[in-house]
Amino acid sequence: MDVKIDHFSRPVLKLRLRGPDARTLTLFNAHLKSRRPISPNNDSYYGAGPDHWLDIGKALSGVRRLAEATVLRLLVNHQLSQSTDAVIVAGDFNDRNPGGVVDVLKGDARFRRGTNNRSGRRADWGLYHLLDLDRHAPEYNQEKYITFCGDDELLALDHLLFSWHFHARAAGSRWHLQEWNSSNQHLGSNKPYVSDHAMVRACFGKGSV
Repeated sequence: MDVKIDHFSRPVLKLRLRGPDARTLTLFNAHLKSRRPISPNNDSYYGAGPDHWLDIGKALSGVRRLAEATVLRLLVNHQLSQSTDAVIVAGDFNDRNPGGVVDVLKGDARFRRGTNNRSGRRADWGLYHLLDLDRHAPEYNQEKYITFCGDDELLALDHLLFSWHFHARAAGSRWHLQEWNSSNQHLGSNKPYVSDHAMVRACFGKGSV
């Protein structure tokens, strides 16, 4: 298969914020390629008949999302290597967590078992999912973290990823997660609603210096 890509499906927003302590934070907001299959543009779609076009289209769509996630990951690497900014990557990634797209965006994030081991305290370029920063059991988090309803299916497609500056067990972390919630009560209901996505809100408190 050959997928030629020279631009994102939708522009990536990059925003730099300066806090009262003069420290800066860089936010990347992205809406990656939709889950909609890429349609055939000719009758010999990879040599397969129409019965197979849907499956091929889904695969090509997934390839494009992975490519976009990879370029976004490179932008994050550049930001972390060229500045002391904390970094947040947020948006509709059109993929689950864990999933291939989210794994690419997270990069090589250390597990951080505790503050007493070197791996847990050392800075890195990995990104941590909001659920990775929560102290509750993963099973509880995954069940609670629902952000989208489509084709009568409830999914988590919208994500918040954070650099080590937000990890409580990282040396020199600036902020610690206090609470988060998802406004998803409208999802899956038969009543008219504005969006088929939910809003995820995360609150952080000041961490160690």
